[in-house]
Amino acid sequence: MCYNTHGTGRKIQMSKKKETFEKLIKRLEEIVECMERGEIELDESIRLYEEGMEKSAKLTEMLTAARTRIQQLIKRENGSLGVEDFNVPSNDE
Repeated sequence: MCYNTHGTGRKIQMSKKKETFEKLIKRLEEIVECMERGEIELDESIRLYEEGMEKSAKLTEMLTAARTRIQQLIKRENGSLGVEDFNVPSNDE
């Protein structure tokens, strides 16, 4: 396990409760912080890397799902209002 280095021995580990976007981000930040300190063994580093990649994939799925749910109100040429999917311009545009 990844322990903090403040002498408390408190494990930095996420519970198995519902993983919200905020909890996933927080855990991913903890993993990065733990690995950046460089005070863990190789096996633990690999385990944390794998966990981080899993969290990252879940976050990407959540963001993709949220993006498809976002819609915008538009004004049509005839003056009526309608709703359509919100399209974020790509970096190429």
